[in-house]
Amino acid sequence: MISNLSVFLCVIWAITLLYGEKFAFYWTCSWPMETTDNPADYVKIAVVTDPQLMDRTSLNLAPKSLALEIVQFYTDIFMRRAMLASIMPLKPDMVLFLGDYFDGGPVLSDEEWQDSLNRFRHIFDIRTLERVTNNRVYFLSGNHDIGYAAYHSHKPEVISRYEKVFGSRNYHFGAGEVEFVAVDAQTLDGHPLQSQTSASWSFVNNVSRDFLSPPRVLLTHIPLYRPDWTSCGSKRSSPIINQHTLGTISWQQGNLYPSFMLLTASKLAVSNASDAVSTRLCLLPAQIFIYIWGNATLRSAAKKQTVQEVFGSRNYHFGAGEVEFVAVDAQTLDDSLSPPRVLLTHIPLYRPDWTSCGSKRSSPIINQRISRATGDHEIMYQNYLTKETSNKLLNSIKPVLVLSGHDHDQCTVTHRAKHGAVVEHTLGTISWQQGNLYPSFMLLTASKLAVSNASDAVSTRLCLLPAQIFIYIWYILLFVVTLVVILVWPTNGLNIHLHIGENIRNILGFFKSNAKEKDEDENCEYEMVWDAEGSMHLIKKPKKIVPSHSTERIERGNATLRSAAKKQTVQEVNLVMPQDVSGQPGPDAGARLGQVKANKSNVRFVIRRLVRVFQVLSVVAAVNVPIYIMLLFADWIDK
Repeated sequence: MISNLSVFLCVIWAITLLYGEKFAFYWTCSWPMETTDNPADYVKIAVVTDPQLMDRTSLNLAPKSLALEIVQFYTDIFMRRAMLASIMPLKPDMVLFLGDYFDGGPVLSDEEWQDSLNRFRHIFDIRTLERVTNNRVYFLSGNHDIGYAAYHSHKPEVISRYEKVFGSRNYHFGAGEVEFVAVDAQTLDGHPLQSQTSASWSFVNNVSRDFLSPPRVLLTHIPLYRPDWTSCGSKRSSPIINQHTLGTISWQQGNLYPSFMLLTASKLAVSNASDAVSTRLCLLPAQIFIYIWGNATLRSAAKKQTVQEVFGSRNYHFGAGEVEFVAVDAQTLDDSLSPPRVLLTHIPLYRPDWTSCGSKRSSPIINQRISRATGDHEIMYQNYLTKETSNKLLNSIKPVLVLSGHDHDQCTVTHRAKHGAVVEHTLGTISWQQGNLYPSFMLLTASKLAVSNASDAVSTRLCLLPAQIFIYIWYILLFVVTLVVILVWPTNGLNIHLHIGENIRNILGFFKSNAKEKDEDENCEYEMVWDAEGSMHLIKKPKKIVPSHSTERIERGNATLRSAAKKQTVQEVNLVMPQDVSGQPGPDAGARLGQVKANKSNVRFVIRRLVRVFQVLSVVAAVNVPIYIMLLFADWIDK
């Protein structure tokens, strides 16, 4: 029969496991938007960094060993729960990974690297992410993925292996009115003549406003300035100058000859940028029919949705061959000359030692460390970019926000650049095994609407995940409490406080009685004596005191010794007489018999308690171990 105590403990453990293994990951964060904001006006972006999947290089454990497999599983299941229970329910429109997907990426064999890649795709459910975000999942390279500049010259194949799966290491993309620029920070402080370093800086220069390479085509609705009565060529109907513009395709907009244009963009690199693009104007016939139905349908749709919801972003760029097309909302150029930019770099920008990082950081240590190879002086390790490199990035790209990883701990700093103050958020690792008690991720919103202040286009919120180590400590403490409760809990459940005190006294009495008997036995000795009838008796006698070697002291103490001898004789006589005249046991024998019975009772009590502990623990384990296993594999198995 299952006791009430077993049921109570089963319920407590079930609630604890449900919270620690499932509900702790829910309700961790929300998007950084005001309640009055329209969610459709923002692109919602989740940012994750430094999962650093553990492998044979992590803890010096043998590959495929049981210890390594256990460590990997419990590290991986935490990050998978963070993705499935904390991030995915928020329904991000885009996901950014800021690097360090593997721990020993550069030194892993192709087979080991592929195994880690499969784990990474499973943990973060990349296939589902790509489906729900319409393939808007972006990856940034980290030092644990491709190494530093010193490694690239010896093993360039690690870069090609990375780019084959994750794509280019230097790129930029748009989200709403914001442009994101991803830079391979591991190569920026390398030797200027090193191919990877020069390629990264060439990219930085190309995306800055001082450089226009590759060839670009500007798309703007409002024409650029030209003097009045400028000749526009033979295809123009009216001599009145607006600018060289493409004629309307509608015959009702004042142009008898509607038109469109054909354009070719070269797929080959050209020495002269203007040769990369060729155009041809095509005139349509004069139209006399009015498409009333089509016009009414478009206007009806425009009433229900904004222009941006129907046609997408108003500022964007795209590539065609070797040509980049840049589309600009010319109606807003007087308010904003360029879209706000966010710089993405795995290695954080320079900051002085012991810089304050805010309340969310666990460790106060901020120290600049750079290691270079002895031969070619290439970078072997660095925890922050150099000051010169950081300033050059800020002044070239002119970001309003910088996102970085690598440090495994949260940090928020403000940099001073030529164009103003720039905030950098260094994100903590999402793994609980990388030295951070509070793993984290970030939620970011990019505005789809033009804003007067560029910094208002981006909002961020740091989200802390559960402290996994504290959950495991709570499990251990609860197990200890469970043992104590089972030991002292009364069997009938009545007068709990009295029974608990009695049980504790019985348990302590068992150990005290054994200690008391042991002490008495050590101070006494036994002598066998036979009486006249041939019966044997054990006589308990105190141990003899060894006299002093001083003869003078013996002489002086003769009277005392004789007195002690008399007392000892009386005690021996009492011990020899096991029964009184009436045949009843003597007082000493009765006391010994009662003590033996008490000891046996205490032993039986302790044994019963131990059996009860085993029984209750068996019931609790039988109920909750399957729950725990089910919770583990329910999250691990692909849905």
